[in-house]
Amino acid sequence: LGEQHPDTAGTCSSMGHAYSGKGEYDKALQMHEKSLQIILAKMDEQHPFTGMSYNNIGIIHYKKGDLAKALDMFEKAVKIYLIVLGEKHPETANTFSNIGSAHERMGNYTKALAMHERVLSIRLATLGEQH
Repeated sequence: LGEQHPDTAGTCSSMGHAYSGKGEYDKALQMHEKSLQIILAKMDEQHPFTGMSYNNIGIIHYKKGDLAKALDMFEKAVKIYLIVLGEKHPETANTFSNIGSAHERMGNYTKALAMHERVLSIRLATLGEQH
């Protein structure tokens, strides 16, 4: 299939998750960034896989404690998700939650609460109160 095939991007992303699970965040970041490069070369910027890649990179930065970079990646992801998936999609809600968690760790509690309230609203609307 080749180095620039979307399936290769998926494998790189899977490897990134595995490295993250092992606590090898630099290797995880390399793999997720490679996945993003392939996706950007082969797909439209406004694609769910692009958003997923930005979110994955943000998670690694979050785990490494680089919260400003994490927040930047989460915000890129959520902008894409809002366009291609809509506000009520679970991936959009999860990314809003990641933004809220980053703000919380940065001490921006008002922003964190606003994000988490938005997530709660989405989840109540889509999943119901008994979920």
